[in-house]
Amino acid sequence: MEPIYKRRQFLIDKDFQLRFMGRIFIMILCASALTLAVLFGSGLVGMELFSPVALVALVAPAVLMLGYSLALSHRLAGPVFRVRKILKEMSQGDLRGAIAPLRRKDELKLVLEDIRGLRENLRGDMLELRSLVNYLDYDGSHHCHEHLKRMEEILQRYQVR
Repeated sequence: MEPIYKRRQFLIDKDFQLRFMGRIFIMILCASALTLAVLFGSGLVGMELFSPVALVALVAPAVLMLGYSLALSHRLAGPVFRVRKILKEMSQGDLRGAIAPLRRKDELKLVLEDIRGLRENLRGDMLELRSLVNYLDYDGSHHCHEHLKRMEEILQRYQVR
């Protein structure tokens, strides 16, 4: 059975992910060095600490954490990439289409929900304004005042000055 989603790109946001993974790796190495210093300084262990088995036992967690930090960075970088793309589209006036949900383990789901609500509100207001403008183009009757009033109500929701 083939996976539903196949990763096309190993690093989504290379700079962010490498910095994130590097920081995790440095924290693990510092914790390992501190542990070594305490154990060696207290006399609980001697030079046998530098045996191949002991070194593997100290380095293996750092390597495992590096892999975990890559997975965790994907859960952050992927949603940030999508949020930035959606906001760019919105800033260019594109309010069409639905925003697909994030993957189950991705972070920033609440942020995406807020952006989805913002986009839908803006889209609804723009569609209503377009409808009112179209109506005003075709109807020169007394309804114009009502439609202009409604347009002003919609526009007052937005602070632009």
